[in-house]
Amino acid sequence: MKYLVCCLIMLSGSVANLSAKIGQYEKFTYKIKAEIEGLSQGDTIVFEKIILPGWNLEPAFQVIVEEDNGFSYEGTAYHNPYFLMTYKPLSGKEVVTDRRGITLLVDSNEITIKGNADNIYYCKVEGGVYNNTYVQEINALENKLGAERGLFRRLSMEAEQAGDMPKAKEYREKFNSFTSDNRADYDKRSKLQEEFMEKYPSSELNVLEMLQTVTYTPLEKLEAYYASMNEDARKSYYGILLRQEMDNMSVLEPGNDAPDFMLDMMDGQRISLNDCIGSYLLIYHFGLCPGSLMIDGEVTSLYAEYKERLKVIGVTEDVASIKSWYETVGPSDKMMNMELKPALESMVSHPWSDAENKGDNRQLAIDYAFAGLPFFVFIFPEGKILARGFI
Repeated sequence: MKYLVCCLIMLSGSVANLSAKIGQYEKFTYKIKAEIEGLSQGDTIVFEKIILPGWNLEPAFQVIVEEDNGFSYEGTAYHNPYFLMTYKPLSGKEVVTDRRGITLLVDSNEITIKGNADNIYYCKVEGGVYNNTYVQEINALENKLGAERGLFRRLSMEAEQAGDMPKAKEYREKFNSFTSDNRADYDKRSKLQEEFMEKYPSSELNVLEMLQTVTYTPLEKLEAYYASMNEDARKSYYGILLRQEMDNMSVLEPGNDAPDFMLDMMDGQRISLNDCIGSYLLIYHFGLCPGSLMIDGEVTSLYAEYKERLKVIGVTEDVASIKSWYETVGPSDKMMNMELKPALESMVSHPWSDAENKGDNRQLAIDYAFAGLPFFVFIFPEGKILARGFI
C-alpha cells in the first residue's frame, strides 16, 4: 500500500559534480510569456530554480508586472532550467491553493502561460515540451483536480475567519479526503503518465519525473528506464544527474551494509547502528501527514508483537507540533474517515525512542535517503539492509 508523500527531504546529491560539466552545453536564450487575466501592474512574479532530486529552491529572478494581464521575460541558461513560479499580488492578498506554485521546464522554445490570476497555479502552459498531447491531457486533468481541491482549502480558511467552525471543519475534511474521493481521476492521471513515459522515455519531463522518485523507485526499474532513454537524453544535464543519483542509491540496495549513524534521542539516549546489532531494526520516519496517521498504530502493534527481536527508531521533524495537534483536536474530529485523536495518541506515546530530524541527526535522513512520509528502513540483525521504502 502506498501512502501520501507529504514532504520531500533533502538528499545529498551530486549537483556540485555537474558544475564542471555545464560548459559542454551551449548557452541559449529562452522566453517566458504570460497571458493571465487579472494580473495588475506592480504584482510580482517570483521564479526559483528547482534543484533535484531533493526539490530544494534557489532564487532565480523576479518579474514586476508592467502592464495588466501579462508579462514577458527573456533569460539565458546553459541547460534547460526547471523553475517554480509563484505569484505575489501588490495587494498582499495571496491566492489560496493546494500548490506551492507552477513548475516550469523551460527549453529553447518560447513558453506561454495562459489563465486567470484567481487560479494562477492552474494555468495552461504551452510551448516546447508542453505541446505533447499526453502532457496537455495530464496537465489539464491535474489542473482540474487541483483547482477543485484548492477551493475546499480556501473555503475552509474563509469559514474559519468568519467564525463558522462547523463549516470550516466540513471543508477541511473535504480537502483532506479529496484524493480518495476522486480516486478514479487520480488513477487516470497515473495511467496517462505511465503511457507517456513508455512512449516518450527521452522526454526531459519524464527524466525529471524519475529524478523526483529516484530515492524510492527500485533500482531495477530505474535501470530499465535509463536503458530506454536515447543517447541525447543520457548526455543531457538531467540525464547525467539521474545516472549519478542512481549510482548513489545503489549503496542502499537490499543486502548492502547499512550506513552507520549516531542519533540523539528525545529521551536523552544516544543510539548508533552498533547498539542495534543482534536485533532486527526498523527506522520509521513519520510526521503529521495522512499516511503516518494511518500506519502508526500498525507499527506500534508490530513492535508489540516482535519487540523481543525487533528495535524501532522513530524519526520525526518536530515532536512538539504533533503533541500540540493531539491536544487541540476534538474526540470526533476525522480525516479521510479516520479518527484523529487515537491516531495522534499513538504518535505521542510510542513505546520506543524517537529522535527529531534536527542538527547532527539530519545526517541519518541524508545517508538513508528518506524520500518522504511515512518512510521505512528495515535492517537485518547483522547490520545489512533488508528493505527500504514507503511500505
